[in-house]
Amino acid sequence: MPLYRIASLGVLGIALFLMTAAWAQSPQAPVREITKIAGEVYRFRNNAHYTVFAVTPAGVIATDPINGDAARWLKAERTTTPRPSSSARSGPPPCRT
Repeated sequence: MPLYRIASLGVLGIALFLMTAAWAQSPQAPVREITKIAGEVYRFRNNAHYTVFAVTPAGVIATDPINGDAARWLKAERTTTPRPSSSARSGPPPCRT
Protein backbone atom coordinates (compact mmCIF):
# COMPACT_ATOMS: atom_id res chain seq x y z
CA MET A 1 0.00 0.00 0.00
CA PRO A 2 1.46 3.41 -0.90
CA LEU A 3 2.58 5.63 1.94
CA TYR A 4 0.13 8.44 1.08
CA ARG A 5 -2.80 6.00 1.48
CA ILE A 6 -1.56 4.90 4.88
CA ALA A 7 -1.19 8.53 5.92
CA SER A 8 -4.68 9.36 4.59
CA LEU A 9 -6.23 6.47 6.50
CA GLY A 10 -4.40 7.58 9.64
CA VAL A 11 -5.69 11.14 9.33
CA LEU A 12 -9.20 9.85 8.65
CA GLY A 13 -9.02 7.57 11.69
CA ILE A 14 -7.88 10.40 13.95
CA ALA A 15 -10.64 12.69 12.62
CA LEU A 16 -13.29 10.03 13.26
CA PHE A 17 -11.95 9.41 16.75
CA LEU A 18 -12.04 13.12 17.62
CA MET A 19 -15.57 13.53 16.26
CA THR A 20 -16.77 10.51 18.24
CA ALA A 21 -15.10 11.75 21.43
CA ALA A 22 -16.69 15.19 21.05
CA TRP A 23 -20.12 13.67 20.42
CA ALA A 24 -19.86 11.37 23.43
CA GLN A 25 -19.06 14.31 25.73
CA SER A 26 -21.92 16.56 24.63
CA PRO A 27 -23.69 17.94 27.70
CA GLN A 28 -27.12 16.58 28.52
CA ALA A 29 -29.80 18.09 30.70
CA PRO A 30 -29.56 16.82 34.28
CA VAL A 31 -32.19 14.38 35.51
CA ARG A 32 -33.86 15.94 38.54
CA GLU A 33 -36.84 14.78 40.55
CA ILE A 34 -38.42 14.98 43.98
CA THR A 35 -39.90 11.89 45.65
CA LYS A 36 -41.89 11.83 48.89
CA ILE A 37 -40.33 9.44 51.42
CA ALA A 38 -42.70 9.79 54.39
CA GLY A 39 -44.64 12.56 56.09
CA GLU A 40 -42.95 15.79 55.06
CA VAL A 41 -39.56 14.22 54.19
CA TYR A 42 -38.56 14.17 50.52
CA ARG A 43 -35.70 12.77 48.44
CA PHE A 44 -34.15 15.00 45.78
CA ARG A 45 -32.35 13.42 42.84
CA ASN A 46 -29.81 15.18 40.64
CA ASN A 47 -28.59 12.63 38.06
CA ALA A 48 -27.03 9.82 40.14
CA HIS A 49 -26.78 11.90 43.34
CA TYR A 50 -29.41 12.00 46.06
CA THR A 51 -30.12 14.22 49.06
CA VAL A 52 -33.10 14.79 51.34
CA PHE A 53 -35.06 17.72 52.68
CA ALA A 54 -37.84 18.10 55.25
CA VAL A 55 -40.70 20.56 55.28
CA THR A 56 -41.55 22.11 58.65
CA PRO A 57 -43.99 24.86 59.69
CA ALA A 58 -40.97 27.19 59.91
CA GLY A 59 -39.68 26.37 56.42
CA VAL A 60 -37.60 23.78 54.60
CA ILE A 61 -34.59 22.04 56.11
CA ALA A 62 -32.29 20.93 53.32
CA THR A 63 -29.24 18.71 53.61
CA ASP A 64 -26.29 18.86 51.19
CA PRO A 65 -27.72 20.39 47.99
CA ILE A 66 -25.27 18.38 45.77
CA ASN A 67 -23.99 21.41 43.80
CA GLY A 68 -24.88 25.03 43.05
CA ASP A 69 -26.98 24.27 39.96
CA ALA A 70 -28.95 21.61 41.80
CA ALA A 71 -29.54 23.96 44.76
CA ARG A 72 -30.81 26.72 42.46
CA TRP A 73 -33.12 24.28 40.66
CA LEU A 74 -34.49 22.92 43.94
CA LYS A 75 -35.11 26.43 45.30
CA ALA A 76 -36.87 27.48 42.09
CA GLU A 77 -38.92 24.27 42.08
CA ARG A 78 -40.07 24.80 45.65
CA THR A 79 -40.93 28.48 45.14
CA THR A 80 -42.94 27.84 41.96
CA THR A 81 -44.90 24.84 43.25
CA PRO A 82 -48.22 26.08 44.66
CA ARG A 83 -49.03 25.10 48.23
CA PRO A 84 -52.32 23.17 48.46
CA SER A 85 -54.78 24.48 51.03
CA SER A 86 -55.64 21.04 52.44
CA SER A 87 -53.38 19.00 54.71
CA ALA A 88 -53.42 16.10 52.22
CA ARG A 89 -50.94 17.35 49.66
CA SER A 90 -48.97 15.49 47.07
CA GLY A 91 -45.81 17.60 47.14
CA PRO A 92 -43.82 19.83 49.46
CA PRO A 93 -44.67 23.50 49.90
CA PRO A 94 -42.33 26.22 48.64
CA CYS A 95 -39.02 26.91 50.37
CA ARG A 96 -38.82 29.93 52.61
CA THR A 97 -35.39 31.53 52.72
